[in-house]
Amino acid sequence: MKCKMYLLALSAMALATGCSNDETTELNKGNAIDFSVTAGKLTRAEAITTNTIKEFKVWAFTDGKTYMDGTPVTKSDGKWTYTGTKFWPETDVDFFAISPMAPKKGTLNITNEQKELTDYEVENGSEDLLYAANFGETKRDAKNNTPVGINFRHALSQIVFKAKLTDNSTIDVDIAGITIDGVANKATLTWASATTGSNLTTTDNDTETGSTWGTWSKPEGTKSYFMNAVVDGNTQNVFLTLNSQMGVNESPIGEPLFLMPQTLNPWLTMKDNNAKVTGTARLLIKCKITDRESGAVLWPKQTTEGSGYADVAISLDNPKNDPNRESDSEDNDPKHDKWMQGKKYTYTLIFGEGGGYTPDPEGPDPDPVLVPIKFEVTVDEFQDGGEYDLNANNPANP
Repeated sequence: MKCKMYLLALSAMALATGCSNDETTELNKGNAIDFSVTAGKLTRAEAITTNTIKEFKVWAFTDGKTYMDGTPVTKSDGKWTYTGTKFWPETDVDFFAISPMAPKKGTLNITNEQKELTDYEVENGSEDLLYAANFGETKRDAKNNTPVGINFRHALSQIVFKAKLTDNSTIDVDIAGITIDGVANKATLTWASATTGSNLTTTDNDTETGSTWGTWSKPEGTKSYFMNAVVDGNTQNVFLTLNSQMGVNESPIGEPLFLMPQTLNPWLTMKDNNAKVTGTARLLIKCKITDRESGAVLWPKQTTEGSGYADVAISLDNPKNDPNRESDSEDNDPKHDKWMQGKKYTYTLIFGEGGGYTPDPEGPDPDPVLVPIKFEVTVDEFQDGGEYDLNANNPANP
């Protein structure tokens, strides 16, 4: 899913893609309860996948009783193992799992009555949080003790950034990093009310309503998340110019962030074709902008202290707020105002006709950081220099 953010009109086209291409790892056989695990694939190595998941905790309940209570399960030599073998009871068993085993923030409350991760807080955007549920698992046959197939859901939204220039741009942009500013960071996760299977239906793909997805309570708090620009895995500025391959194609910026699903409260709202500060959610792009032909610095101002880079701000919102976007554009899907769990959002920052807004306006009307040179032409009228008679019969013309 892609989002395009034009830094003059500040439009964002969000495309969400769910997790797919699951893989299964088999476990040891036997009469004991065993597990096999799948996790939705995402495109970056930082996201947990079936191949990279290493651990989880599991709770089990049967006939109203706790049968497994936060049992750690780890992967060793391709097999999932745990301490204190549990055998299949005669009654059906419900399983609930989480990975990583110890989330950085929040309190796990997994009982027969409730299944919640309370007050979970996204600390720095580096933790990919997964959960799973299996309902009504029955006793396995001793000769064919198939493992419990646990399919994990991604509880957070994955946010990825790219950048490019317009084909007719006359500027170069040197990007040092990006801050996601003014987004909610804390909520409580309640487990899914149905098995989180890997075969998603159309309804299940809607992570807001599908019963095989957990639910987040109303997110709260306001937090900023900064990431350095990264090129080929190394911390390095991303330089955009039409003379480089990066400028022609969309260039990735930094590592993906895993953030709280939420309805965004955009920093700017378009009113009468003017941008007004009305909310909090925005991007701060730490950059330097220069004129390509002369090398003249267009941003930041000469009064800026520090490294020669400064933030430009753009609103993080639905492209319907862009007056240059056609009203019937598919980008006007109201879901683009939301980050949904298990979805990946790719935002493409497009520089060229503009460079965003000043991040700290004194009033509700931020100024664009790039102000185009315009001309208004006047021509002086000829001034009266006097009238003179010349006598053709007198060579001296006295």
